[in-house]
Amino acid sequence: MPVVALRLLFAQTPSEMGLGVGNWRLAVGLAALYLPLVAVGTWVLSDGGAFQQQYPHYRPATRQWSVFLIYEALFLFYWVGWEYLWRGFVIFGTAHTLGLYAIFVQALPFAALHVSKPWPEAVLSIVGGIALGALVWRCRAFWIAVPIHAAQMMLLDLWCTLRVRTQVSGVSPDAFLDLIGRLGG
Repeated sequence: MPVVALRLLFAQTPSEMGLGVGNWRLAVGLAALYLPLVAVGTWVLSDGGAFQQQYPHYRPATRQWSVFLIYEALFLFYWVGWEYLWRGFVIFGTAHTLGLYAIFVQALPFAALHVSKPWPEAVLSIVGGIALGALVWRCRAFWIAVPIHAAQMMLLDLWCTLRVRTQVSGVSPDAFLDLIGRLGG
């Protein structure tokens, strides 16, 4: 519906709607730099009980790897829609009127939707919403937000699942090695 609205009501082309490839080299480079930080950051967040109680959203995914993999694969489709709504439709649909302020406009409802999440996630959603919005604006395509946001959530789901299964707590390298050891043993 958002794509149809931008096309029919505002006569935007796919590139103007954020559906083109944009500056894909910049996007891929920044994603490659960011993903290791995501792995470490989600490892730290997953140590909190509030995160382990909330993630993954589909609780049977914590008990069976086949369910976990199907859940995560289907979640990728969700991320495409979610990211296009906020980072594509809102940014590129309002850019002609709001200019750079479109970045902040899309971040407001995005942050509001995270209010009920554990407090570190709620706070990070403000910074993350603005950062992803700015990245999408700079790259001129919403696609970069999909692997970044999906990786954050998939890694958080993975770490929380592993912690629930192994009962390992702590964020040190020793805790990580303990977790790996319990999986193998």
